[in-house]
Amino acid sequence: MPLITELPPLASLDAARPVFLILMGISLVVISWRISRKWLGWPARILMAGALLLGFGYSVILPLYAMGVLMSPEAALFQVDGDPVVAMAWQVVKAFSLNGGWLLFGAGLFWASRAPLPPRRPVQFTIVRP
Repeated sequence: MPLITELPPLASLDAARPVFLILMGISLVVISWRISRKWLGWPARILMAGALLLGFGYSVILPLYAMGVLMSPEAALFQVDGDPVVAMAWQVVKAFSLNGGWLLFGAGLFWASRAPLPPRRPVQFTIVRP
């Protein structure tokens, strides 16, 4: 029975990079969601739109590039079975999700820092005597 040698070892950097990117994208979305709960209205929506675009880029598109499922347009030109149009389309999706995500995320943070937080309700204590 021949051994499969095409798979990278599990403890290598090539195998750990997609997992790291997926965890980074998910944690970015979760932390942004926790931060945006403080604000109301458009700053929170813009912040979450940017976080979702970044989460899609970091946890779906970049791991596909790191695993070799998607190839760069330069690599597609020199491959027999590579399609440069499809590779360029994925490059546009990657550029839109990451650049647009950082733009919306930064705009949401900037706008949220300028917008006042909603006032907190004072905590009311009631003394219960036996």
